[in-house]
Amino acid sequence: MADTTDLDPYEATVADLIQRDMCPPPLTVTEDKPLLQMAQEMLARPEVHTTAVVDADGLMVGIIISRTLAEHFFVEEFPEVVFGEVLDLRSSLDAVRIGQRFHSASEMMDDAVAVRPDDSLHDAFVLIHATHATGLPVVDATGRPVAYLDLMTLALLHGEDARTD
Repeated sequence: MADTTDLDPYEATVADLIQRDMCPPPLTVTEDKPLLQMAQEMLARPEVHTTAVVDADGLMVGIIISRTLAEHFFVEEFPEVVFGEVLDLRSSLDAVRIGQRFHSASEMMDDAVAVRPDDSLHDAFVLIHATHATGLPVVDATGRPVAYLDLMTLALLHGEDARTD
């Protein structure tokens, strides 16, 4: 791992991680990408857990979390597992959404939620945590995906910081 001893989570930014090659390139798909093809692309990039859905101009218009896509394929085979986790209104709405038959990325995508290079590491963690994802695309000022920030990268930074105290 790159040297991260100088990264304070409240002052260091996502750009600092990108400059240290700690953020892989994003995985992007177009809105019309069939879900099975998208799943194959996600399988080929196991380090990226959230895919950026982009329009014809390359602007991010949504995200698809790999777990949501996987559950979509399993819902017909194992509905008791997918729907058995319904505990509250949010999980109930998620389960209904997963149970729908989607064919393309545009049908399945969630709202476009992304980290920006100038976000502090703390703010990036808060945003990723709020989405219940394990990472998010990083977009530039124009809204184009430029990298992927994984929650584990942030966790390891915190772990290194805690060990040096």
